[in-house]
Amino acid sequence: MLLGVLGACQTPPKTPEDAVRAANQQDTEEVHTELVRQMIAQRKFYAARAHLDALALEYGETPEILLLQADCMRHLGEVPQARAIYQALLDGPYGAEAAHGMGLLLAGDHLDIALGYLERAVNLRPTQATTRNDLGYAMILAGQYDKAFRQLATAMELAPADQRASRNMILLHYVVGNRGQADSLADDNGVPEAERARLQEQAARLVASQPGGLGGS
Repeated sequence: MLLGVLGACQTPPKTPEDAVRAANQQDTEEVHTELVRQMIAQRKFYAARAHLDALALEYGETPEILLLQADCMRHLGEVPQARAIYQALLDGPYGAEAAHGMGLLLAGDHLDIALGYLERAVNLRPTQATTRNDLGYAMILAGQYDKAFRQLATAMELAPADQRASRNMILLHYVVGNRGQADSLADDNGVPEAERARLQEQAARLVASQPGGLGGS
């Protein structure tokens, strides 16, 4: 069913009036989907699902609606359902976003596979800072510290206002023993002492969990 939806194409408008109606419909759909994205960012996953159901009733299960449904499912622990949708979207217009979602979905239990999906997402959307940040963090978990540094440094330059990449870079510096650089970056970003302590504790746990100690590649 998903593949049939993804393979469907829209009939072009036949008259100027049809074109105007199509444009208005697209504007309304874009506003509504943006509202859903905001709900997901605010962790209002059940409300987002309700709005996605309404969108699907009005516009059909478009690839974008399916992607957002999968994102909600991932956050709500509906792993098989989310994975099936991401898989169906991988070769379509939202392939990068689907690969990103799949990587996040699998990172907890299948880190090696997740890394492959996150790398695919970065290759498809090289300037997407969020994806590079998530790939960098996954590389920290995998002990690939040099590669993680490159991804996080790129994410920080692409989106300087986004604090997630800088936090992960601080974590990486603590993991590899560069405490001076970690503290300097924390000072530059106004990271409070309590959060620095949390990052140091997380770094210590990560170092302890690496079977061969520090060995980034």
